[in-house]
Amino acid sequence: KRMENGYSVVVLNDGLAVLKSPEQSINDGYMDREANIGNNVTIDPKAKGIVYYCASENPKTIVKLDTTKDVKDWQTEVLDIPNNYANIRNLRLDLSGNFFTFDSNGEFVVLNRDNLQEVQKLPKLYGGILGDDGKIRGIDERGHMVIYDANFQEVAQEADKRRIARIAQGL
Repeated sequence: KRMENGYSVVVLNDGLAVLKSPEQSINDGYMDREANIGNNVTIDPKAKGIVYYCASENPKTIVKLDTTKDVKDWQTEVLDIPNNYANIRNLRLDLSGNFFTFDSNGEFVVLNRDNLQEVQKLPKLYGGILGDDGKIRGIDERGHMVIYDANFQEVAQEADKRRIARIAQGL
């Protein structure tokens, strides 16, 4: 995946590399030896130099890499996933950048980006993926292709209401 800042994210069998140019050696770029990332790499649509990725099998964390600074100042932040998932496939951020989405064992899962709390789950949706058009596509239990029109703005408003209610309860 090519980022707007000119870097490319390359997924390898044994990790993830971020390179300035195709000619650059992997040893000269940024390298994280997180194994089994697969297609679980996404770039924040609102902060184009922020990359998120996680392991495909038994993931416990999502890693956030900020590439907006000079390479020597790049740092990762490890975000703990509060729920257990046997696997994660097709990790993506929605177009607003507020929600992570992925497929896990026949369920399409939506997590709040800020706290990684599960906000929605579509059961029996296999191979689910969020497209660039904001629609969720997958295969239902009968083997039919289905398309859901996701309304993440509505989900974000509901999450804000719950957050405000929790704050008010704490006062």
